[in-house]
Amino acid sequence: MSQEFGPEDEFRILVATDNHLGYNEKHGERGDDSLITFEEILQLALEKEADFILLGGDLFHENKPSRNCVIQCSQLLKKYCFGDRPVSFEYLSDPSKDFCMKEPQVNFHDPNLNIAMPVFSIHGNHDDISGLGDTAALELLSVAGLINYFGRCTDLREVQLSPVLLQKGRTRLALYGLGNIRDERLHRIFTGGKFLMLRPKEDTESWFNLFVLHQNRTKHGPKSYIPVEFLDDFLDLVIWGHEHENRLEPEWQEIRKLHISQPGSSVATSLCDGEAKPKAVGLLHVRGKEFKMESLPLRTVRPFMFRTVRLADSEAGRDPAASDAAELAQQYVAECVERMLLEAEEQITGHPRQPRQPLLRLRVEYSEEAQLFHTVRFGQQFAGRVSNWEDMILMKRERSELDSKDVKDGPVMTQTLPREEMRVEDFVAKHFSEMEEGTGLRLLNELKMGMAVNHFVVKEDSTAIAKALQHQIGAAVKNLLSRNLLDVSEDSIGEELDAIREERRQRKLDKLNATAATGDSGLGTGTTAAPSARRDSDDDEEEMLEVLETDPAPRRPAAQEVTILSSDSDGDTEMDCQTAPAPPGRRGRGAAATTGRGGRGRAGRGAGDARTPAAPRGRGGRGRGRAAANKGMVPLETMFAAASRSSRASQSQSQSQSQSASSRRPSRAASKGIVFDSDSD
Repeated sequence: MSQEFGPEDEFRILVATDNHLGYNEKHGERGDDSLITFEEILQLALEKEADFILLGGDLFHENKPSRNCVIQCSQLLKKYCFGDRPVSFEYLSDPSKDFCMKEPQVNFHDPNLNIAMPVFSIHGNHDDISGLGDTAALELLSVAGLINYFGRCTDLREVQLSPVLLQKGRTRLALYGLGNIRDERLHRIFTGGKFLMLRPKEDTESWFNLFVLHQNRTKHGPKSYIPVEFLDDFLDLVIWGHEHENRLEPEWQEIRKLHISQPGSSVATSLCDGEAKPKAVGLLHVRGKEFKMESLPLRTVRPFMFRTVRLADSEAGRDPAASDAAELAQQYVAECVERMLLEAEEQITGHPRQPRQPLLRLRVEYSEEAQLFHTVRFGQQFAGRVSNWEDMILMKRERSELDSKDVKDGPVMTQTLPREEMRVEDFVAKHFSEMEEGTGLRLLNELKMGMAVNHFVVKEDSTAIAKALQHQIGAAVKNLLSRNLLDVSEDSIGEELDAIREERRQRKLDKLNATAATGDSGLGTGTTAAPSARRDSDDDEEEMLEVLETDPAPRRPAAQEVTILSSDSDGDTEMDCQTAPAPPGRRGRGAAATTGRGGRGRAGRGAGDARTPAAPRGRGGRGRGRAAANKGMVPLETMFAAASRSSRASQSQSQSQSQSASSRRPSRAASKGIVFDSDSD
């Protein structure tokens, strides 16, 4: 450290990332692990007399954390971050540029709060922006004055970062933050020259430039990570969140002349080798333009052991196809687990709040199916000694056997990428790419479905796939309605969908050809042909993200959801694009709906006034005479079948139906809220 600066000029910053509060909170044994370690981190900040705490994203494990999780987190922050200890540094920048709040303000400048330990945090991919109002879970803590939430970008087509400017003595710190953005999108922003980091105008070279971000560092695909080459070379240190492996010691990057520190997670959220490394947080010392990272091991982390064994090295491997191969395999695996339990005892630190039951992951490589056994039943014998006994064992076929597998048996996905390194989107894309021609998706989009499955698996959003399906089916119906319905029959719906898909593919191809003709490289120079060529895929992602991250609207009364089918004089069925608002009314005898179970029921909600006649050929039984099957949407096969039937209907049949309808004219109130059958079944 420089001798020109004294202790009064030194920033002491406690750095941590990926705390994942609320992870596995319903587990009887492991539910409190994340909160226990987070409390230790706050205690370390006070013990080491840190000036402030810097969190690198994923404070919460979910973007909609449970109330219990938010309450316990708030209690810990209030306990350790409030007090009479004075804040020893100055805040120099504009809060309206740094914080996305209705009334932006750094919390230790709030006259109603006594902040002793400021906390600055960005969001990660788990606690990212979503839902009504595009809010993040961190905003709950921010508006309460518990943390300073920064690094949120509202424009996802162009990123412009303004630093949080801090000063302690003669040391000036420019703190840049970037909350998580989908890697592919951020990659396009960088390559398109749309990423800009602003620098202080006054004494520009005297500032220590610290950048915290939450993105993939490991390459998962061509654009599914952020290369070091994208970073600005004026940065002094980068704190990299999202990666859980502990690589806290700053690593020099010669290509950009900067250091990268990767603190890793404070709780294990996956049973992999990287999570088994010792957990730690860092105490960053900054004086002038020089810095030092001090490692602070965490003592409340649950012990975790990861091992890989081969059954070929045991008695079970001598004759893999033998009848007792599974029994011999279990004996060998049990011996390995006992050895791992002994090794796990070495990770006991003596801290009174450290959990004692370890996490174990034993990956067992086998060569024959005769060696397989029931892993959950096997793990029950270690219940009470191993915290994750139910998923302690992972059976994996040996790679040599996979490589020699006959292609006739079908594609083996793990031959291309190891399972631990393959993303959810990769599984989806590879599954559809290996399907035979003509058996792939016709109505749905592979990219959008991959994003939906990612939200379902990674973010544990149980509604993601349903929302994606509903959105794409609705879009398909809209496209089909824009064409001539009389030319569409039941048998040709698939052909029409293929034609729509092919037209869109051809438009993209034409744009790419136009881009190649201009010689544009897509790096932000020359013409705008490259952004134009990428616009369709960008819009697809933006559209799907908006659908996935928006909470479903509350369901309206049934009568307001109904789409009316009317019948004209010549028997053709027409669809009215307007919904039918129904005034409030009393319960009455409703007419049978197209898809309702008709008979005695309700004519919409409050739509029935006294008695209304039943629709032609309505199906009997007791039930609700509701027209809408699902939110007022008519099934495709029903809609187009009606159109085709109407063209085949005879004139005499139409006249008889119209005469019958005129003799039993429905009341005005009922006609607004009910869908009537226009043809026979």
